[in-house]
Amino acid sequence: MIVLKFGGTSVANADRIKQVKKIVERTLERSETVIVVVSALGGTTDILLDMANMAAAGNEEFREQIDELRYRHRRAAEGLFSEKGLRNFLPFLKTQTRNLENMLQGLYLIKELSPRIKDYLSSFGVLLSSYMIAHFFLDDM
Repeated sequence: MIVLKFGGTSVANADRIKQVKKIVERTLERSETVIVVVSALGGTTDILLDMANMAAAGNEEFREQIDELRYRHRRAAEGLFSEKGLRNFLPFLKTQTRNLENMLQGLYLIKELSPRIKDYLSSFGVLLSSYMIAHFFLDDM
């Protein structure tokens, strides 16, 4: 068994993700079992934490950051998927960013940010990237 871990820079955009897939495919030639671990797209965790801090501080600019996050993931998906695959991915992206926005709106209203909430918000980046990358690897979209 081989475990491959790819950090944010390695999965920063569609071209990098395509390179990751090639590495995984080459590794599968040598090993029966390959476990792939991916991080959030490069810079995503920082954006998520910035949004959380902005919202908890009562700064509505966190909404612009959500649009940026959505755009970055959409741009990566457009470079990976066919039209059909993109149609399958975009509802997931929309749902997750809506969930994120609702959570941030709650922070904005209560003006409090606990470590547990920070961890939860940070998980959105990995959730989005792992879903997108897994479906790209499976090529079933």
